[in-house]
Amino acid sequence: MILQVYGISIQGKVRKNNEDSILIGDCIFTDAEHSEKIAEEQTAVFAVADGMGGHKAGEVASKITLERLREFVNKLSHGKETIELKDLMGKWAHGVFTELWNMGKTDETIRGMGSTLSGILYYNHKFFWFNAGDSRTYIYRNGSLTQLSTDHSESARYKDSLLPSNFINNCIGGSKPPFIDMEEVEVKQGDVLLICSDGLTDMLPDALIAQYLKNPDCHILVKQANDNGGKDNTSVVLIEVTA
Repeated sequence: MILQVYGISIQGKVRKNNEDSILIGDCIFTDAEHSEKIAEEQTAVFAVADGMGGHKAGEVASKITLERLREFVNKLSHGKETIELKDLMGKWAHGVFTELWNMGKTDETIRGMGSTLSGILYYNHKFFWFNAGDSRTYIYRNGSLTQLSTDHSESARYKDSLLPSNFINNCIGGSKPPFIDMEEVEVKQGDVLLICSDGLTDMLPDALIAQYLKNPDCHILVKQANDNGGKDNTSVVLIEVTA
């Protein structure tokens, strides 16, 4: 099994700066694109982080979150059972929260910063999705798009909430310790995994995204999000599973 991975992050039409970051293997980037081929025997992580907390603070939080995630995965030894892997991921998230919180105590311009995090861990020939916030991870199979992650937002939790639809109740950072959703997912040859910030899903409905994934192309997805309004920055990672 070979994983062909493509990622792109672009600034939208409204925001003054791009607070998204993408991680593909060891490469972290913003306002750029990157592709990589992952062999079956490798351990690898792919993620999108959407920062929040005001000018500059969001991009700091998203970048640090992905830097720490990269370090965590690079140090991860083989042979961990799923329950232990989830426990380690939860402890890792608390550690990053503490780091961001302490940084904010010494610099009020970044106080309260945080970041969503959604992605795929390929480990011991298994796929695990993980999530905190409202960035999303999907699987596309045989023309059907299925969301794997669950949004951690007030609009997802309470349909009649008076809070803004983008009010996040769980993230890496912010004012309270996070939790990480993490589950194994069965992946087959021909599947496509999609990881994206809400800059994509707020601009394009799932049904339309599924149509574009018939011929997977990150560039088309981010262009369509911008053409539909580009109210937020858009970051997309596509993982094509081939023989």
